[in-house]
Amino acid sequence: MRRRKSYIGANLTHDASVCQVTDGKIDWFIEEERFSKVKHDKHPFKSLMESDISKDLDNKIQVSGLYEPHNKQELIDNSKFFTALCQKKYSSTIAAGPHEDIEYEYYLQHHDFHAACGFYNSGFPRAAVLVVDGMGNPLDQDPTRHEVETIYTLSYPHQFKKHSVNITPTYLDAHTMKLCLGIGMVYQSLSNYFGFGDFGSGKLMGLSSYGKEDPNIKSFLHDDGTLVTELFYRSRFGVTFIPYDYVRYPNDTDDFISIDSKDIKQRFANLAYRVQKDFEKYMTTLILKTLDITGEKNLVLTGGCALNCVANYEYLKHLPEDVKLYVEPISTDAGTSIGLAKIDYYHATKSTSRHPLKTLYLGKE
Repeated sequence: MRRRKSYIGANLTHDASVCQVTDGKIDWFIEEERFSKVKHDKHPFKSLMESDISKDLDNKIQVSGLYEPHNKQELIDNSKFFTALCQKKYSSTIAAGPHEDIEYEYYLQHHDFHAACGFYNSGFPRAAVLVVDGMGNPLDQDPTRHEVETIYTLSYPHQFKKHSVNITPTYLDAHTMKLCLGIGMVYQSLSNYFGFGDFGSGKLMGLSSYGKEDPNIKSFLHDDGTLVTELFYRSRFGVTFIPYDYVRYPNDTDDFISIDSKDIKQRFANLAYRVQKDFEKYMTTLILKTLDITGEKNLVLTGGCALNCVANYEYLKHLPEDVKLYVEPISTDAGTSIGLAKIDYYHATKSTSRHPLKTLYLGKE
C-alpha cells in the first residue's frame, strides 16, 4: 500500500498562515490572527504550535514570504525562528528526539502561490489565472522591480505558464526608473488617504456606494485605460496619493472620519466612487486581455484585488457567455500557504521533473 504523505506550506508575511495537504486535499488551514488576535499578523508561530501535524509529514516544510530589498533580514530572521519551531513541534508530535532530516525550503514567487491556491481550489482541470494585488516580491530576473499583475495558464498536475507580468520599481529604485503602477497600489493608496490604512480597502469600497459622478474629481485612468501616474509618488510600501485642492483635507483633519463639513464629506465619497469605478473598468479590461492572451474558457481571479466583491459582480456583465469564472475566497496573502503546499504535493507525487519553483537559500546561523 502506498504510504500517505502530508505537505506543509507556510506564509511568513501579513495574513500569516499554515496549511497541511494530504493526498491533494487540505487537512487544515490556519490563519495566525485567529490565535494571536493581532489583525493581519505576519508571524505564524502560534498557529503552527496549535496545529495537528501529520505523522506522515514529508521531509520538507515549504515557507514563503515577502520582503523589501532594504529589509530582507526581517524575513530571514522570521524564517529561522519558524524553522526552529517546526523542529520543536514535529519532534514533540511525532516522536522524541530531533528530526534534523526535515528540510525547510524558502520561496519568493508570491504570485505563483496566489495562482496555485486559486487554480487548485477552483476544480478546473485547466484555466487562465489572473493575479492582481498591491505588490508582490521583487522579480528573480530583475530585483529592481516588483510584480503587481500576472497572467498565467495553469493545468494539472503542476504546469505553470506565465504570459505577462506588470511591474513597478522597488522603493529604492523608483527615483531612477519610470513609475509604473498597478491598480491594487492605486486602490490601497486611496485607502490610506482616507485614513483606513493599508488593509482598509474594503471600507473604501463600501464608502463608494455613497458617492456619485463628480466632474471635479479627476479620473485615475487615461483615455487609453492606463493609470495616471502623475497623481502618485512611490513610497516604501506602495504609492502615495497626491491630493489636489478639491479633495484636500480641511485644516486640523487628516482622515475621512474627522471631516465635519457635509459638502467635503460628499466630495470624499465621490472620490471613493471614482476610484471604485476606475478599478472596475481597469480590471474588466485586464480580465478580457487575460482571456485573449490565454485563449482559455475557465478563468480564475485571485490576489488581494479579487476581494473587491462589488467589482466581481460587475465583471459578469462583460464576460463572454461561454466563460466560467472562479474567484478565490482566500485571496489574501493567507492563501499563499495553500498554494505552496499544493504545489509541493503535486510535484512530489505526480512528477519526477525538477521542482517548478526556485529555492531562495536564506542561510544558517
